[in-house]
Amino acid sequence: MSQSRTMMLMLGCGLAGLLLGFSRSAEGPVVVVDVVAAIEASDAWSQEEARLVELAQRMQSEAETLKDEITTIQNDLQSGILTPDSPERMRLEDQLLEKANAFRAMQRTMELRINSENARILEQLHGLAQKSMASLSAERGWTVVLPRTPFTVPESLDPNIVRSAILDQSVLHAEPVADVTAIVTSRMNEL
Repeated sequence: MSQSRTMMLMLGCGLAGLLLGFSRSAEGPVVVVDVVAAIEASDAWSQEEARLVELAQRMQSEAETLKDEITTIQNDLQSGILTPDSPERMRLEDQLLEKANAFRAMQRTMELRINSENARILEQLHGLAQKSMASLSAERGWTVVLPRTPFTVPESLDPNIVRSAILDQSVLHAEPVADVTAIVTSRMNEL
């Protein structure tokens, strides 16, 4: 066995021993929670998501109005009624350029606003999840709450990518009774 494999094995055994010793010396149970699933199942997420969809629809409606104005100007310019050097054509071309720039700026603003609102919502709901887990831990005597991220097989089956995905798991196994995601969601809905 190579020296690096021996070191990895020793480190793994030592870590397993520490975890076993820790979990046995802990006063309460160690539980796991899928925070993302808890947040997505909460009433607060549903309300905020509906508000975000409404905001996006309202902004999209404003963008559609501006897009219709641009289409009208383009149709007027392509109608062939105006001569290339007429003042009206020049005015319409300037107006088209102005509205096209406004449309691009509106699209950038929409994207930034939606992303900003989404980040704010996620931060707020993550705080609510943390508060829920803290109060439940105090009530139920949970000593440690570990994150549980469901394992998904990567699209690429390259062994290095699959290995990395496995090693990125926060919890490799937990008995179903240890998963308190539904309890955390329930508490989030109460707060």
